[in-house]
Amino acid sequence: MKKIFFTLGIVGTIGISIAQDPHFSQPEMAPSMLNPALAGANYDIQANVAYRNQWNSVGYAFQTMYASADMRLVTDARQPKGYFGVGIAFINDVAGGARVTNNSIALNLAYHIILDKGHTLGLGANTGFGFNSISGTNGRWASQFDGVQYNMLIPSGESFQAATYSFFDLGAGLLYSFKKKEYYMTKNDSRQVNVGFSAYHLTRPQHSFVDKSVARLPMRFVGFANVSYGLDNTNILIEPGVYYMQQGKARDILLGSDVRYILKDKSQRTTAFNVQTFGMGLFYRNFDALFVRASYEHYGFKLSLGYDFNISTLATASRGLGGFELALRWTIDDPFVETRIKK
Repeated sequence: MKKIFFTLGIVGTIGISIAQDPHFSQPEMAPSMLNPALAGANYDIQANVAYRNQWNSVGYAFQTMYASADMRLVTDARQPKGYFGVGIAFINDVAGGARVTNNSIALNLAYHIILDKGHTLGLGANTGFGFNSISGTNGRWASQFDGVQYNMLIPSGESFQAATYSFFDLGAGLLYSFKKKEYYMTKNDSRQVNVGFSAYHLTRPQHSFVDKSVARLPMRFVGFANVSYGLDNTNILIEPGVYYMQQGKARDILLGSDVRYILKDKSQRTTAFNVQTFGMGLFYRNFDALFVRASYEHYGFKLSLGYDFNISTLATASRGLGGFELALRWTIDDPFVETRIKK
């Protein structure tokens, strides 16, 4: 019964839920969704993939997949005043039994001004295209509740202007970044800071299966700060972060920290990403969930596994089970740069 009420509640509010962007509990592993100015900010070349499966314990799962890649555009980094970063990202999100599906692709362009050694200020733009669809015949609607249980024989009474629609989108972001990355255990003076603000859906695109003439996608605002701080003369990194997101009346605050242990030093002979680390993290989402994760970094690859434990009023129906999340990042030096930028 609790599962039925949850499913009907989700479907009954579908007009609201589809007007909100999907999210990850590891937002730094989906940089295009966090801030378009992150393109080229921290790595010469990086690629990210992420997968999230949520609410499987109480009904039809909500599944989100993300993939992106970005790089710096620098031909000679000996005395640059700034540099460009470019990136591309793809998102696939499928929600509930009605299979409300959002596919979007976005291009990111950023320019990073070098303020001082290690300090940059970046401005980024995001332009994208979205394609949404719904399978109304597979949904469970509030009108099909007969007073005792869900009855699929009762007509839903739902109608749609169109089962699919598409839209053009724009976003922008500002980012301050500082990076001094040394992993030697004899020193461990690694320092990295990112502070950013971004806004998505600046065009307020039409966004409804029922009445596109009045329904528009609310803008999404994101503010965040994350830090990686090496404890001197140890092999421990402390990595706190706070993320604030608001879209319409929906608000999300995520804060917590990872603790990373250096298993293997960076080579003192090359600039290769040959560091090995293992990390554990605990994050809190306001009045909703506790997110725990474990990560392993090896030669430019970072694998992170996490799980949301629901602590909201939904915990009775969900038994505290929320969402599983998997993320992978790959970073390499840019082979086309004559002299790499030293941040």
